[in-house]
Amino acid sequence: MPRIRDFTLKIVSTNQQADELVADGFEPLSQGGIHRERLKRGAIAFCMFVERELCHISWVAMSKQAKDIGTVVPFPVDFSNNEAYLGWTAKNPKHLRISHGFSVYVYFQVMQFLRQRGITVCRFRVRKRNTIAQNSLAKKMGILPYGEGLYLKLFLWKIWREKPLTPGHNMQWLPRHSN
Repeated sequence: MPRIRDFTLKIVSTNQQADELVADGFEPLSQGGIHRERLKRGAIAFCMFVERELCHISWVAMSKQAKDIGTVVPFPVDFSNNEAYLGWTAKNPKHLRISHGFSVYVYFQVMQFLRQRGITVCRFRVRKRNTIAQNSLAKKMGILPYGEGLYLKLFLWKIWREKPLTPGHNMQWLPRHSN
């Protein structure tokens, strides 16, 4: 794989910071207004740029108001108990080959950022069939699943059920280590 020399991580928490990035020649975070609304409500964007082109973006919500923008699944997060929500990750298809490595780096930076602010739990969802993300989180960051969720949507009703995984639960997606 070719080495990438000019990459930058920018942490954006206000619309003014997003506007300044664009003024400095960085690609805008979005073409629509949903990102501006997320920033306005307190979400934080972790943006990885290759040269000045957006390669990867992950959003963190530190409040219910920020989480409710664009979240489909009624996923519980106890913000009053030092929890945060990591979601809304997007990757530039042009950089898909290299963005996987950037994802791990960005998630590591997110965890450091949250830890420095006293956040003790970061909740996020990974689809059960997304074994690449699950293995990456487990092997490279030491993050293991704590539960399994079921989301059901019938007309206007949305139901989220969650069951904790017990220690020793057979997590088939984790790599098996031989002694």
